[in-house]
Amino acid sequence: MKPRKQNGFTLMEGLITVAVVGVLASIGALMLGGVVGSARNTKLSSDVDTLNRSVSAYLASGGDLSGAKTADEVLDVLKQSFSNASRIPGFSGSKIDERLTFEYQSSAEAQSTGWRVYWDADQSQFVMSQSGNGPGIKSFGYDGAVSADPTKTYKPKTPMLYAESSSWIWDYRDAAPSVLPGPTNVSVAEVADTTPTPPAPPPRAAVAPPARRSRPFRRRSSRSPAAPFP
Repeated sequence: MKPRKQNGFTLMEGLITVAVVGVLASIGALMLGGVVGSARNTKLSSDVDTLNRSVSAYLASGGDLSGAKTADEVLDVLKQSFSNASRIPGFSGSKIDERLTFEYQSSAEAQSTGWRVYWDADQSQFVMSQSGNGPGIKSFGYDGAVSADPTKTYKPKTPMLYAESSSWIWDYRDAAPSVLPGPTNVSVAEVADTTPTPPAPPPRAAVAPPARRSRPFRRRSSRSPAAPFP
């Protein structure tokens, strides 16, 4: 009985297969890492735009962020409700979700060129940057254990408030009519006639006389005139 012939990979073929699989795996890991990083940056940019719209709504409602110097202070202010919310037209509650939290970079991540978020007090908005002084915000999250403090409220500086005591929409008070001024006194005294003084003639500019042209000198000939023929 003849033994069966078994086919298999040689050692060289196995090494080549392993090398090809390793190269394909490395390329796939690089592509996947780039896609994940791009998606993270896109989400971070979208979150920053949403947060800046909340900041604009807070400022438009009469809020003030001049005293907030850090991102955490701004977040704490945006979570507060207005103390006179019932008298303010428009949205008067907290401008963001009370569960919102910031996740900051580590010291090693802050040394990289990854995108992060900082609070710019001069522009009154959050900005994205690839470098900065200290760790920045690398992502936004939600913490279900965090809730708004009802004792923290803010009184906005807005000129438009609903009526507090009257039955009208806006508070008002009657103003006393202004006192009309008396008649204007106009002087009707006779004015004496005066003779106007004619203006002095303008000074005449001195004009130099025209220069006299001299005739050219002609020298007479000393020869006598020719005698006539006999």
